[in-house]
Amino acid sequence: MSARDRAVSPFYWTLAEFCADELLPFVFACYLARKYMWRAAIVLVLLTLYYPITLSKVALFTPVWLLFFALLSRIFEAKMTVILSLLVPLAAGLTLLTLFRMGLMPEQVAINYFGVVNFRMAAIPSNT
Repeated sequence: MSARDRAVSPFYWTLAEFCADELLPFVFACYLARKYMWRAAIVLVLLTLYYPITLSKVALFTPVWLLFFALLSRIFEAKMTVILSLLVPLAAGLTLLTLFRMGLMPEQVAINYFGVVNFRMAAIPSNT
């Protein structure tokens, strides 16, 4: 018998990553579809509580993004919801950048939003 000389790491994900990234958004969607609003709200609270543990942007923005999708899906059909989920944040970034160029918006606000949302969300694909 021989001993392991290096640590064993998970192949795809850890249990915490699986819950925060895959399971809880699915559970939120199921509760929303069945109109269990209190349960869906509890899932959003649980997702919010993952941020202090993981300190990742995904954990921070997932509850907000899910609420945004829930609101859009109540108003529009599925195809329009997907289109607007990309169009609305990008249009807001372009609007802020235009207001900055006209001198109506502070530079820091416009550049930060444009860099995070328009550049990171749309121009650079996700690694996960």
